[in-house]
Amino acid sequence: MEQRKEAIICLEGLGKQFQTTNGTVTALDDINLEILQGEIFGIIGLSGAGKSTLVRCINYLETPTAGRVIFEGQNLSMMKESEIRKARQSMGMIFQQFKELLAKEGVKEIEAEGKEFDPELMDAVMHIEDESLGENVVAQVFQAGFELNGKVLRHAIVQVAN
Repeated sequence: MEQRKEAIICLEGLGKQFQTTNGTVTALDDINLEILQGEIFGIIGLSGAGKSTLVRCINYLETPTAGRVIFEGQNLSMMKESEIRKARQSMGMIFQQFKELLAKEGVKEIEAEGKEFDPELMDAVMHIEDESLGENVVAQVFQAGFELNGKVLRHAIVQVAN
């Protein structure tokens, strides 16, 4: 009789939404997934499909707005930050960068951090007061944006100061 392998990562109804100046953006909606001990998964998809957001929610670098992430039988949302950091150290995730490939095709990353907020290129999801930054300046980029020949492929998701 074959013994069932233990689920290392279990996603139950995982969702992530961002509030922008143009309304709510749903990045992830009702994701259900089980990764068993010894399995290796790759996440592929088009630019802006939510791959990075999914991985960041799995390892709780980004907090999901719906659902649960269970790692080794423990719900990450019920853990203290120190416990989450320890759990992250046990997760083997490899992030591959495709910027060189994109650059060869003429795709450019939208420069946002430290620049004046531009609603044509960026979606603001958070605001902070910071005297060290000017008015309407991007304080932090949560997700890179990209453009090709002056056309926005994906808006940068940012935090704006003052």
